[in-house]
Amino acid sequence: MNEEGGLVVAFQNIDSIIEEHLKQEKDMQEQLALVHTLSSNFRNTYIADLNKGTARIIRLDSDYDFKELIAQKDKEYNFEEMTHTWIEQRVHPEDKEQLEKALSLKNVREMMSKQDTYEGNYRSFEKGKYHYYQFVIKKIEGAGKVLCGFQNIDSIVEEHLAQEKERRELEEAYQKQLIKEKEKADRANSSKTEFLLRMSHDIRTPMNGIMGMLDIADQCADDLEKQSDCRMKIREASKILLDLINDVLDMSKLESGEIALEHIPFDLVSVTTEVYNAIKEQAEDRDITIIQEDCNVQNTRLIGSPVHLKRLMMNIIGNAIKYNKEHGKIYITCREYNSNGNQIDLEFKCRDTGIGMSPEFLEHVFEPFTQENTSSRTKFAGTGLGMSIVKRIVDKMGGTITVESVKGQGSTFDVIIPFEVDSCQADLNKVNETVNDVSIEGLKILLVEDNDLNMEIGQFLLEEKGAEVISAWNGKEAVELYQKEKGIDVILMDVMMPIMDGYEATKRIRLLDQEIPIIAMTANAFAEDRIAALNAGMNEHISKPLDIQRVIQTIAKLTEKKESK
Repeated sequence: MNEEGGLVVAFQNIDSIIEEHLKQEKDMQEQLALVHTLSSNFRNTYIADLNKGTARIIRLDSDYDFKELIAQKDKEYNFEEMTHTWIEQRVHPEDKEQLEKALSLKNVREMMSKQDTYEGNYRSFEKGKYHYYQFVIKKIEGAGKVLCGFQNIDSIVEEHLAQEKERRELEEAYQKQLIKEKEKADRANSSKTEFLLRMSHDIRTPMNGIMGMLDIADQCADDLEKQSDCRMKIREASKILLDLINDVLDMSKLESGEIALEHIPFDLVSVTTEVYNAIKEQAEDRDITIIQEDCNVQNTRLIGSPVHLKRLMMNIIGNAIKYNKEHGKIYITCREYNSNGNQIDLEFKCRDTGIGMSPEFLEHVFEPFTQENTSSRTKFAGTGLGMSIVKRIVDKMGGTITVESVKGQGSTFDVIIPFEVDSCQADLNKVNETVNDVSIEGLKILLVEDNDLNMEIGQFLLEEKGAEVISAWNGKEAVELYQKEKGIDVILMDVMMPIMDGYEATKRIRLLDQEIPIIAMTANAFAEDRIAALNAGMNEHISKPLDIQRVIQTIAKLTEKKESK
């Protein structure tokens, strides 16, 4: 109203004022929500005014026996005095100085000028012992205040420590494994180097014997007794050399994982008889007695890989002979258990009265290229691969092998391998029997061989037994000759040849004739080579060097011409 009594009305837009008020109200609600959330999540909380340097308690856990503070929760305290009192009474001595600095008013102001949240860990005394705690300081925007929260983190720390302990244990185990693997690799490398040195010696020794005996035979051409002696020694040296080569090739195949197991029916009696016949002469030469202690096997017709079973038996018994004492004994056990009708576990045990092994060497007995008595190599010649080959074959066959040994008293090897039981009623003994009274006289044989020396040897041995031999120098020539020649009774086929290999030649001949017997006659001597030959359509597989008696028996079996000589 003015002096004349008139009414003055003024209008002002206050949208911005209302908006600012609403914004402040919203911010206040958010800050209150923040305070409520933090105070709910933390056992102990208070609000500190960084401008005034004061603090007011929001929540104090009832278990927290800081009773003078509980009684005055609404009172404002000096921030640093309250903090100092609490730290002195409750905090672990080793954490006091660091926590005093972290919670000093100066430090908190500085941290809050750079970030919205500030936190750290310490140890606090509670319920008779120290516990792990965490502090969190959260800025309250626009108020110059911060919310301080404190909570027990024992479970988190314990979980972290447990994880850290597990991580360290895993790391330590990994490091130990790395060290173990490195030591094993170092031993293997050292053994391989030593192996190469030994192999140089072991290969050259029989080669020197062969060449030396040939020189002696040349000088004694008219001395028939000396000639016979030279031939016998050449055969012995050749066998030693062949054993060395077989060991190295076997180990190479096993290491590369290329070894293939057979899955065929076989007769256990035939297998063990073959093994015994093979090592009998070696044992007799040293006057070593082989005793069968327990051979109780009900299911002798099995399905598996007989060639590998023979190999591991030969290696174990061969070692028992090699490392036995003069006039010693070898005890053999072969028995079955855990039979469920379709499968048995076959146990083969070999116990000897030999020189035994030390506990230190026993840990490495299955490692390749290892020999305990390397200083006596003249007496105990070998590659150091025999037991490693056995172990890998046993593993491949899904079995187990254990060894016990006492130095100076002997060793016992115990092998257990699962086999399927053959339900077929075929007489495998008859199929696998060794036939001595057979003849190939009058048979017409196609001999396919690309090596001049092997062709000469094969042709001589076959013709000496009365066969007619037709020669082909590669697979292509063999196919062409078979188409032209009439009356061929059997084909002896090499595998690795130029122009056309034996596998391809066999497949082409099979298109012409499904019945003609084809025998692989090759230097590829492994079980997988035999499988490959059979898959190509061949009937049998004979490895070189040739055993002429086995060649004759195989031909006779396939041609069904068993005539008396």
